[in-house]
Amino acid sequence: MWLCALFVGTVLAIVAYIVNWAVTLAILTGILMFSVVQVSRRARKDRARIENRLARAARDRETIIEVLFGVLGLRDMNMRQSGTNSQPRRRRGVADGAPRRRTFAA
Repeated sequence: MWLCALFVGTVLAIVAYIVNWAVTLAILTGILMFSVVQVSRRARKDRARIENRLARAARDRETIIEVLFGVLGLRDMNMRQSGTNSQPRRRRGVADGAPRRRTFAA
C-alpha cells in the first residue's frame, strides 16, 4: 500500500515538473474522487450485508420462539395475549365518547 502511494506521488511530482501543477492537482482530484467512490460502495455493501444478517437473525429468533411456544403448548395463550395487547385498554366507569368529569377536592 505504501509502495503504491510512493509510486503515485513520484509520478505526480514528475507530471508537475514536466507539465504543470494544475494538471497534477486535477489528476490528484480524480484519484481522490475514485477512492471516495470505492470506499462508499464498500460501505454500502457492508451495510446491506449486516442488515441482511440482522433480518435473518430476527426471523430465526421469531421461529425459535414459535417452536418453543408450540412445544410447551403456550401458542394459544401467546396469541390471546398478543390480541389483548393490540387492543386499547378501557378505563373503568368511562363510557366511549363521554366526557370525563373532573372532581375537585374542597
